[in-house]
Amino acid sequence: MKILLVGINSKFIHPNIAIRLLKKNTHHDVELMEFTLKDDNQIIIDKINEFEADYVGISVYIWNVLKVKDILPQITKKILLGGPEVSFDNEEYFDYVDFILRGEAEHSFNKLFDSLDNLESVPGLSYKTDRIYHNPLVEPELNIKFANDIDFSPHQIQYIETSRGCPYKCSYCLASLEEKVRYFEPKQVKDNIKFLIDRGAKTFKFLDRTFNLNVKNSIEIIEYIIENHKPGNSFQFEITGDILDSRILDAIHKAPTGLFRFEIGIQSTNDETNVAVDRRQDTEKLFNVIKEIQDKGIVDLHVDLIAGLPYESLDRFKKTFNDTFALGVKELQLGFLKLLKGTKLRLQQNKYGYKIKDAPYEITESNFLSKDDIKKIKTVEEVLEKYWNSGYLTETIKKIVTDPFEFFLDYGTYYESKYNWFDYQLSDLYQRFYDYVETGHEQIIIDYLNYHKVKPKRWWKPLDKQIKNEVLRSFYEENQTYTLQELYKYAVVEKVDNYIIMVYKPYNINLYIKESI
Repeated sequence: MKILLVGINSKFIHPNIAIRLLKKNTHHDVELMEFTLKDDNQIIIDKINEFEADYVGISVYIWNVLKVKDILPQITKKILLGGPEVSFDNEEYFDYVDFILRGEAEHSFNKLFDSLDNLESVPGLSYKTDRIYHNPLVEPELNIKFANDIDFSPHQIQYIETSRGCPYKCSYCLASLEEKVRYFEPKQVKDNIKFLIDRGAKTFKFLDRTFNLNVKNSIEIIEYIIENHKPGNSFQFEITGDILDSRILDAIHKAPTGLFRFEIGIQSTNDETNVAVDRRQDTEKLFNVIKEIQDKGIVDLHVDLIAGLPYESLDRFKKTFNDTFALGVKELQLGFLKLLKGTKLRLQQNKYGYKIKDAPYEITESNFLSKDDIKKIKTVEEVLEKYWNSGYLTETIKKIVTDPFEFFLDYGTYYESKYNWFDYQLSDLYQRFYDYVETGHEQIIIDYLNYHKVKPKRWWKPLDKQIKNEVLRSFYEENQTYTLQELYKYAVVEKVDNYIIMVYKPYNINLYIKESI
């Protein structure tokens, strides 16, 4: 019996670790086939149907479920589905599929194909005979092999697990349905990391819901990474900030700058909201931990907010946004509530007046946010992504913006009245911002020049060449870091409030401000 496992990934850089784990941990004859969302449906269908297999298994998530639904009717093999999107409310699929494996499947996958004549013995299996049956889930032990070595590419993100499960019960999250946290042996994790580093992997993302829950294991893995990493490596962890042990901070702050990246969920600073979604959070302590990490400047921070949670009106969400933005983290992700199948909040949909789209089930309005409110928040999100998270204008924004939500909303509204968010060159983003604001023009020019590693295209009229050379001669007399010939060759000179001198000499790029000549 031959089984083909199919992953339809969001992008090439995101490999499907689920199908690799099934292949690694089975004694059955399994082959893998991967696509991305950009691949044509008919090409996917043809390749699957042409492959000689008795069963086709497809991994289903919110990002690919609509594509999967489109191709299912045209697949001519027996079909097995798995993944979070089909682990709940899955009966609609049985017009086209034979089996669905719910939850973790490394063990039940083997059991299914060992027991095709005894389906009721397979944990977590949904199947249809005279009616649809749903076998109970059994939480398996973590005695499985890692699978990052299968179809390994150093250009892809490497997904690592040190644990499975989550201790929290946030009612919008599927992890809240898991009963307990289970840990892999740290040695197994470290050996896997070393294997990948030695083969040229660069970017690592840990899948743990709360990496810092087990302090001993966390420190052991952090110290191992610090000792064994190579230049260019990056490791991202999802942590719970208000329980971050000081010993983990001490360990992480011994790392080189930029080696580690923390993803921290804030979601809301409104206590009433957090209680409504069963989220335990000491916001004051959480903010203090973030400030401490920021002050050290070793770890890059990515923090998350969710717009649309219960009891968070537009005005209240504005407070959450501004409170969080004031932390100044490198990346602030503004997401929108999705009512995922199986979650408590999805069951409470009517209670809060939620209306949602098809997958990925993002809300369109609620008792707390109108459609227009959500549109305003999406406008803020666009400005946040284009100008802050990109790193394009962070210093300018720090200097001139006092109410980030209102400023982003006002600027975004102006932008949308004149331009298209998807039709621009980099210089356009700066020029349009420059034209809109009344102050901070010099800092905008500085941010633009600083962003580039070579002389950039200028969207303003260059300084007169004679004046530029006079400035450079005066600068040379005061500061002989460069020869005059090097300044003529590598320097850009502009005049706003002061003279801005940017020297783009390879491997030695520096900015200087000169008040006068």
